[in-house]
Amino acid sequence: MPSQIRPPPSPPPLLPLPIPLLFLVLLFSIAAVSFASDYACQELSTSCGNVTDITYPFWLANDTAELVTPCGYPDFMVICRDNTPILSLATDNYTVIHIDHDRSIISLADADIVGNAVACPRVRHNLTFPPDSSLAYAPSDANLTFYFNCNVNLTEYMSPCLGKKSFVLTDDMIENNSFVPHNCEAVIVAPVLQEHLKSYQYELAYGFREALHEGFELNWSASTNDPCSHCEQSDGRCGLDETSRSTSVFACFCSDGRTASYNCSGTFTYLRPL
Repeated sequence: MPSQIRPPPSPPPLLPLPIPLLFLVLLFSIAAVSFASDYACQELSTSCGNVTDITYPFWLANDTAELVTPCGYPDFMVICRDNTPILSLATDNYTVIHIDHDRSIISLADADIVGNAVACPRVRHNLTFPPDSSLAYAPSDANLTFYFNCNVNLTEYMSPCLGKKSFVLTDDMIENNSFVPHNCEAVIVAPVLQEHLKSYQYELAYGFREALHEGFELNWSASTNDPCSHCEQSDGRCGLDETSRSTSVFACFCSDGRTASYNCSGTFTYLRPL
């Protein structure tokens, strides 16, 4: 008589987790979700005109400076004006051409030049950065130096369309020339891209407009002397906390939903009502 096949024994019943242990599991699960998604300042990708990736550390505002998101470096606010993104540096405006977040590079062009239809536009301001700035010229940049209305007897490099005795020189021209215009009414240095400058270097007297229109590039980083660097080192994002409709203060937005006045790991943090 064949032997009967017995079914395998049933596994022992699962015991319920002790209440304290179950509470800890739920607590850590909630904390993990909060860390990933509870930034008081959400990272939004906004657009203006043809520039489609205006996101942290840049932030977008409309023409009345009403913020779309309060999250970004204090000086990196982009104004969307007539469907054109504008970044103000010092007291001058620059049109944003492109933002490359992978390389931390923003491409800009002088708004006065881009918005000027004349064949021979005049540059009117220099652009320099202090040593502790979050912005710096990229290695791809070169300079065009404009000498306006100089008291010299020189015809080489002269650009008649800019006015009597006005000149345009590249850095190489200045370095390789013993004679540089002097006694000038104004000297303005404008950044351009090296690759585009090569196309016009033999016809700069009239071709500088195209080089200026192509713009230039800036690298960005959180300066070591900037509050944003301390905030980002503590896994926060910096921005502005609107204390009222007309007043904003620097804030460090933390991953757990808190807002700090300095960073997310020190004693300066406080809870923001959300």
